[in-house]
Amino acid sequence: MAKRPTIKDVATKAGVSVATVSFVLNNASGQPIGKAVRDRVQKAAQRLNYQPNASAAHLARRRTRHVAIALYEEESLLSNSFYSRVVEGALKQALERDYHLLFSYLKSDYRGRNDLPAVITQRNTEGVLFIKRLVPAMVADISAIGVPIVAIDHYPPSPLVGSVSMDNRRGGELAAEHLRELGHEQLVVIAGGLDRTSIADRAHGFSDALHRWGYLRNRRQPLWKSNSLTFEGGYAAATKGLQKYPGTTGLFCVNDEMAAGAIRAAHELGYKVPQRLSVVGFDDIDMAKYLDPPLTTIGVDKLELGRRAMSQLLDQIEGRAARVIEERVGVQLVVRGSTAQVSKRKAKQPIA
Repeated sequence: MAKRPTIKDVATKAGVSVATVSFVLNNASGQPIGKAVRDRVQKAAQRLNYQPNASAAHLARRRTRHVAIALYEEESLLSNSFYSRVVEGALKQALERDYHLLFSYLKSDYRGRNDLPAVITQRNTEGVLFIKRLVPAMVADISAIGVPIVAIDHYPPSPLVGSVSMDNRRGGELAAEHLRELGHEQLVVIAGGLDRTSIADRAHGFSDALHRWGYLRNRRQPLWKSNSLTFEGGYAAATKGLQKYPGTTGLFCVNDEMAAGAIRAAHELGYKVPQRLSVVGFDDIDMAKYLDPPLTTIGVDKLELGRRAMSQLLDQIEGRAARVIEERVGVQLVVRGSTAQVSKRKAKQPIA
């Protein structure tokens, strides 16, 4: 009986990498693959009569009841106050459905399938959960092996994976609505990492809401950029911005760490929070409630993020769901002490 052709056979016949074959056959967008290469891959697949062996992959997956969370060596997601709760939710969901959770560390400078951990290449896991960053070539290689992937709060976007994220754009809108209700008009977004979809959506949600209300009709929406999404990044951006634009009355920071840094900068510059300056963060990490004053922020059920992602992954493994599903988890405004009604005293200097 003739051996069933594999994706590697297609790659060899077409003279390209396995990742390129996966991108072409999955019709992945955004990949710099020319028409000639695409035609060559498609012809090679047709001549070999290549078809993914879904039934064999399914039988292989049924043997382990293991799922993996992939982490990058240089990141500390397990000690991160936000993502550690997301992982906790994923773990609980896996255990409830009688699956065992494995952790696998990856190198960010991915060079090919030899860099994939054995838990994936030897099929000791039935699916993989990614958090935050994706490496497109790695995703293509894992997908080519037949292992389902679901990503949480990920970037860049990938047509090969299912995803779960919080409703970041709505979160930005909620922050704008809150400051608007408090009477603020001199508003600023402090942001870093705008190459990440989740962060850009937060900033755009805030600015788009102000545009709809006509707040920016006669002024631009200032954006104080930071070189990082950290306390230090928020501190530096707020220090520079408040010195240049002392008329600012409201800040929206795209995460809580940056908001904490902004509050520190405000204190050092003599701004009373919230009497003189209102600050809104995003994520509602544990630290937020212990700041001085406690931080008003946009919260999300972190356990639910992990549960939804793991549930989607397990549904794919068990054949209950399609491979690529986009889900969003709702967010809510958490009002604490860092925001208040705008002072009636006119600002010394407008910010636009």
